[in-house]
Amino acid sequence: MPGRRLEGGWAMRICVVGGDARFARLRLALREYGKARGAAYIFGEEKALDAWETPLQPEDLAMIFSAKERVIGGKGAVALLREESFLRENACLTAEGALVAAASRAPFALLGSVCLVVGYGRIGAALVDRLVGLGAKPVVYSRRAEGRLRAMARGAQAVESLPQALAQANFVFSTPPDLLLTKDVLQYARKDARIVDLASAPYGVDLAAAQEMGLEAWRESGVPGRYCPDSAAEALERAVKAVIDRERGCEQ
Repeated sequence: MPGRRLEGGWAMRICVVGGDARFARLRLALREYGKARGAAYIFGEEKALDAWETPLQPEDLAMIFSAKERVIGGKGAVALLREESFLRENACLTAEGALVAAASRAPFALLGSVCLVVGYGRIGAALVDRLVGLGAKPVVYSRRAEGRLRAMARGAQAVESLPQALAQANFVFSTPPDLLLTKDVLQYARKDARIVDLASAPYGVDLAAAQEMGLEAWRESGVPGRYCPDSAAEALERAVKAVIDRERGCEQ
């Protein structure tokens, strides 16, 4: 798939394979870019890469929507979920979508509600910033003292006891991919709480145990692609262009 000849170079063609709604929009928005020979392949999911059989040319570039580095056709695929600027932007979109999802399934408002954020990474921090702005009462449980201090600096209460925090929370947002909300811990949850698992596998909430207890708990995966696919596609477009610029030295 050769690029289109430009004055002084070639436009790198972009091929998007697989993925959710944001990748469909990315496919329409970004078909070629820069001044580089060859093609850039963006795989929206690992199974799309696994099914790919066309060999890549030496001048081609591959990317995958994953945190794991992969090899395709003897070439390393850039892991988009290791790109820091994209991760920060994606965390903000995830936080916004998570709040929409939680509020839509609760008979009470975020305003004035105690909102427990489990973990204080990128998504946890983005959640706290938005909850403070909405007039909620964010409480952060982080196993790291640094995370607790950062959360307090942003206007949240920080706690070291997860059961104690769970007992007062109207909303719960679990972000780290570690099973912290186990059956033993979930027994402290309010019966009317809304518990949202935002973590990637192996996930953070024992959903089977929560359902046995009659708790309203569910998993929200791929939030940006479902709640704001246009904005998510724009973030992906910026990330893809940044990778091409870095890897191929393309001119915008």
